[in-house]
Amino acid sequence: MKAIVLILLLFFVEQLLTVVLGHGLLAAGWVGGREVAYGVASFPVQLLFIMSLAWLGLVRRRLPTDRMPMRTGSTLAALGATVALMLALGGATDLVGVDDGGTTAFFSAMKGNPICLVSLALVGPLTEEVVFREGLVRHMVRSGLNRYAAAVLAALVFALVHGNAAQGIPAFVLGTLFGVFYVTTGDLRLPVVAHVLVNTSGLVSYYLTPMSDEATGIATRLILIVSCTLAAVALLVAWQRLRLRNL
Repeated sequence: MKAIVLILLLFFVEQLLTVVLGHGLLAAGWVGGREVAYGVASFPVQLLFIMSLAWLGLVRRRLPTDRMPMRTGSTLAALGATVALMLALGGATDLVGVDDGGTTAFFSAMKGNPICLVSLALVGPLTEEVVFREGLVRHMVRSGLNRYAAAVLAALVFALVHGNAAQGIPAFVLGTLFGVFYVTTGDLRLPVVAHVLVNTSGLVSYYLTPMSDEATGIATRLILIVSCTLAAVALLVAWQRLRLRNL
């Protein structure tokens, strides 16, 4: 329990340092715009944070030597399920009209800066997987909690730190999926790749012209949600079967 509290405390310190450094960059005139300043600041702060967790022994410094190889078939099935579930969740939150508190506009403002793109697409997902899967889930399991219960509980914390329902609900569902990937494979590779795929897809969407409400009526959105959900379930079943076949 002490390790979990310390990891979360350091995580919030990392968030605070990002804000402080972002304000410093903005005040110095090195970057233009608050959003870009925070995005640029997050890059070195997150890397330092990961190294600090490893140095303190709160997360493993390297992948386990007895890890299973990532087979092409099962990996593609898992990633396909991730994308399908992401689309279903996006369609559901859009249909309900959940307010994102301005976060979409905030992150979209970073799309013109390459450092921000790397931070959002790669470093950010790696940091969050190190914290919420390698950090929280592993320590919960070590303390005696059922591994799937640990995956769900860590996903709940992951959702809460997002601060709004539009991001929090998908974060909980996808975070649970990432946790399942973690506890069944035994290392971070698959959840990290899946998380990077989700964030990268979100960044790509910022460059696309959104469809009008008339072009995406309620019936169309419902069909998208249901079909993507069914596709995600089918791909997860395929992933599990392929994974067991490779054991």
